[in-house]
Amino acid sequence: MRRSSSAALAGLLFLAGCNLSIDASRELEPGLARRIAQKQAELASKPGDAQIQVELGELYLEAERFFDAADTFRAAQAAGADTAQLHGGLAQAYMELDYMQSCMEELRTCYQKSRDEPGCLFVLGFLTQDSSDPRGLAEAQRAFTRLLEVAPKFRKAQLVSSSLDQINARLASMPPPNTPASQPASQPAEGGMPAGHPPTGGAEAAGSAQGMPAGHPPTDGAPAVPTPGHAGGVDPDTGKEVGGLNPFGQAIMRALDAVRANDAPAAERGFTDALKIRPDDPAALAGLAEAQLAQGKQAEAVKNIEKAWTVDPKDPQVRWAFGRIMLDARKRTDEAIQAWKDLLREEPDYAQQLEIPQRLEQVEKFKADPTQGAK
Repeated sequence: MRRSSSAALAGLLFLAGCNLSIDASRELEPGLARRIAQKQAELASKPGDAQIQVELGELYLEAERFFDAADTFRAAQAAGADTAQLHGGLAQAYMELDYMQSCMEELRTCYQKSRDEPGCLFVLGFLTQDSSDPRGLAEAQRAFTRLLEVAPKFRKAQLVSSSLDQINARLASMPPPNTPASQPASQPAEGGMPAGHPPTGGAEAAGSAQGMPAGHPPTDGAPAVPTPGHAGGVDPDTGKEVGGLNPFGQAIMRALDAVRANDAPAAERGFTDALKIRPDDPAALAGLAEAQLAQGKQAEAVKNIEKAWTVDPKDPQVRWAFGRIMLDARKRTDEAIQAWKDLLREEPDYAQQLEIPQRLEQVEKFKADPTQGAK
């Protein structure tokens, strides 16, 4: 599901919950956290080992820490790694961050090295699965089918299998493509940016890459790689190269690192720096408001979450933070409760992670008996 807020930030904050309060902070699954710590220790004992860095990058992808993954893969590349696995990992990280020019470049390089790299098959499938043209859907079908064949235990195998079922159903309901005989076989079919690849979104996605043509498979059998629409590789908002983390991304990375460390002042500084670049980014405003609330700066938190609410009241992170902050401040409480109810209805998995049902129950108890308090 694509969102209207900043692509790089909204997806990450949505996944992380970006909540600095102790009672609702989220940790990684213990087994995954342990594997990351072990790999970090291994890297510390062998600094600059490119393969260890690639393996750590894969773990960051599994943890959905996409900034960390991108930086780790790039460090591996600087250390000399040039494998299909590396380029596939970078393609995945850049797709999640909506750095689409760089995603396309890494995807092409990956397929030049291996047609069966799971990460590249995953990216290609998600970039073509929402095509309105049967040929685009067929491309996604081929990519996902091959992915499940070569890597049945791929970390996103269940999602891929579910997507493949939907693609098969759509193809079965479509008439066969009617391509004029005079049309060159290499001419790309019309297609759009995918509307549902997880977890990124945002209006800027349309500016970072034009329509993604589904294309035909080349005669050598390699999957067709969509053509990027931004030849210069420049973010239209910042004028920076999209291949690396631009100043906004760097600021957000600092803020998210602080969130994970439960360091509210550092998180506030990171979000503040990000908002100097994009003053009306709703998810950054929500992150700033939560950081301020964690420090007892209730008035500032209310001001910033109200601004975020004005910009995008349907953003999941904004809904969560608006409900929490307004209920804490005893302001606009009916709207705050409705924001949580809407979040529970439209994003049930995310709402469950944040214990929204339990929190709503506490709110109802508080309304019935204000002496009980509500969080």
